[in-house]
Amino acid sequence: MALDTGSLVHWLTLERPGATTPDGDGGYTQTWESLNPSRAWASIEAATQRALERLVSNTVTVQATHIVRMPYHPDLDETCRISWVDRARRTHTANVTDVTDVDQIGEELIVLCVEPPV
Repeated sequence: MALDTGSLVHWLTLERPGATTPDGDGGYTQTWESLNPSRAWASIEAATQRALERLVSNTVTVQATHIVRMPYHPDLDETCRISWVDRARRTHTANVTDVTDVDQIGEELIVLCVEPPV
């Protein structure tokens, strides 16, 4: 099944962990660097229990707040984060928890993400 490009209405920013910077108190601050390419169109839906069951039935339970469908990106993995602006102009940043290459042919990804509470 081919990715429906007409449903890709969210413009994502894709990032992975970069170098850590000492914070002066014995800890560190995590920096982020852009993937290459750093942007992609995607469709995003809320990860309801029903939607998650549809995707991961008979497998280990996963935690997610959003389900993202997007074109394949070879560098996107569970260490990454994505951000986007919704229709209400709110900015969201979510940590990637699972990446699935649909049909294992390098065309479409289903990405599960968790957006931390504000």
